[in-house]
Amino acid sequence: MNIAKRAIILTTALLITTSFCAEADITEQKKQAFLNAGLVDYDIESLIEVGTTPEEVLLFAQDAPTISPDIIYYYTHFNITPGVAAMFHPRVISKPFFIADILEAGLTPQTANSYIEAGVYRARSIIAYVKHGIPPNLADSLNKNGLYIATDTEQRDFHETFEKGLTTKDLPRYIGLARTPFELKKLYSSKVPTAFIHEAMSKNITLSDATSLYFHGIDLDTYPSLISDQPTCSVYPANHLEFEYIGNLAGYQSKKEPIPLPKDLFSQLNSIHVYNSMNLFSTDDQAEIFKYVENIANYVKKPTIYNLLYLTAHIVSQKLHYETVDEGELAMTFPEECSIAEYWRREIGDCDKYTVLGMVVFAQLKQLFPDVLANVYLTRALFSPYKTHAWNTVVIAEEDRLIFSYIDITNFDNDADTPNSDYRDFLEQKELVYKNPFRDRNEALGAMTTKYFNHQYFLTEYDKYFCKPTH
Repeated sequence: MNIAKRAIILTTALLITTSFCAEADITEQKKQAFLNAGLVDYDIESLIEVGTTPEEVLLFAQDAPTISPDIIYYYTHFNITPGVAAMFHPRVISKPFFIADILEAGLTPQTANSYIEAGVYRARSIIAYVKHGIPPNLADSLNKNGLYIATDTEQRDFHETFEKGLTTKDLPRYIGLARTPFELKKLYSSKVPTAFIHEAMSKNITLSDATSLYFHGIDLDTYPSLISDQPTCSVYPANHLEFEYIGNLAGYQSKKEPIPLPKDLFSQLNSIHVYNSMNLFSTDDQAEIFKYVENIANYVKKPTIYNLLYLTAHIVSQKLHYETVDEGELAMTFPEECSIAEYWRREIGDCDKYTVLGMVVFAQLKQLFPDVLANVYLTRALFSPYKTHAWNTVVIAEEDRLIFSYIDITNFDNDADTPNSDYRDFLEQKELVYKNPFRDRNEALGAMTTKYFNHQYFLTEYDKYFCKPTH
């Protein structure tokens, strides 16, 4: 090794040694500063490592003595002085991140303390409650009942529910039922007894299914006999699905006793929660419509599936007159969220209102004529590629097959005034011999047109929903 290389190595080693010595000297000086300040009972090396100074330790010891020196560096990082920290409730004084969030949101320690004393301990919750004008005592009630308000929409839903008459004393009845302010609003508005919902959910019935059962008049003792644990696609595979024009149901009779359905199929066919206009539907609304339906049903001489489907259409089309109620000035005359009963009372609506009221009326007829309609269901349009119109699907459950048909009450109502209704554009078997599963008898109420129905699409979507579910 030549002399130049040896010189470089020696110089580098000297610099490193000098650096270590200098750092050691600085560390020793810092330690001495702690010792000179009388701070002998602390983990001085750890405090030095995170950059905490003796002056900071002494200041926090004087103004905020309950804060451990080990976490002082968090407070200094967030520029929180010991005097400000000491103003916070003892429960959170040693939580620098909580304090930082509160201060960053522009709240005072006193405001945060009022919520903490009421039992609200999360900074985000306190910030949200203050933002939305929820006072501490009310926030505590919400917290205890598992409800949190974090958005403007949730705050609006909550206030609207209180405007409807909900009080803080009512909230415990909804523990475990409503997870969001919107669910609380729906459930409270429905007036379905919470005891019924609690019992249903204790039996592993969802909130949505429970409210649907109640509006269908199905009690919880009867429900188990109406369902089975078998998969839908095993009980009713694609080759066990039949399709009929409404006209072919004339004279058709089904069993008087309910046939148990796979649980997911039963839920799909009985759900009332298919359009937003059912979100705030109440037992009062149900009773009002039922009274009207019952008066008309008293005149039915020969109840059949076919006749009662037509009666459903007649009741709805007599009550409603078609208007585009979701757009323009007319839409402004309805509340942003209103029950389908509001359209019933004002006697106007568009296609989805006809569809929903068809479901409501038919469900009530089913309660009045259980022997005739025990295995007949009326729901929204199922598995159609056409998305800009609404109509109803009729499903008749037999032990070995499902029979599907569609009815369009909107179109039926228009047909009364416009003879050139497009129902005559039925699917002729001779033209679609391999695609059309129907026979050749469509009627004004029928919705089995080429626009609305695609056999292969139906089967594909049915398979996705019931045989390869992701929902």
